[in-house]
Amino acid sequence: MAPPGPPVLLLEPGTAADLPVPAGWTGHRGLDPGDAPWDLAERPTLCIGVVDEDAVGPALELVQRGAALAVEVALRAAARHRFLEDLHKLGARVTTDPAVLQRDPALPPLQQQLLDALAAGATVTAAADAAHVSRRTANRALADARTLLGVDTNAAAIRRWRAVHPG
Repeated sequence: MAPPGPPVLLLEPGTAADLPVPAGWTGHRGLDPGDAPWDLAERPTLCIGVVDEDAVGPALELVQRGAALAVEVALRAAARHRFLEDLHKLGARVTTDPAVLQRDPALPPLQQQLLDALAAGATVTAAADAAHVSRRTANRALADARTLLGVDTNAAAIRRWRAVHPG
């Protein structure tokens, strides 16, 4: 199962300029990330702006690169439909619920314990032993954690988890 794509929050017209950047995100006003590296998922990036005819391409590229979007969609009719369809094809989680930008996923204690052990340098086998679960159960729990955190690897899950829960 592929991890969910970056979130895309659809904003009401006129609200993008006033949207505060939620905790845990590197905020960027506009749909041009500037000199940022290609992979924007490694450093949780939220681009806030308005998608009009000129911004469709840059917005879709940002999603492909792993950035989250909080956007007003100024497109109408077929153009709006095509844009939203393209977001879904890219695997983006498109919603109007601001909770999608919450960077503190509620991981179950086992997943937290396993990620903390891996971050401290333990192997999956050692982390499973310390948690008193089988390696298979640990791998399943880590797979669920990766899905919740929206990443593909244990290393990326550790980085994402540590970004929200340092130490």
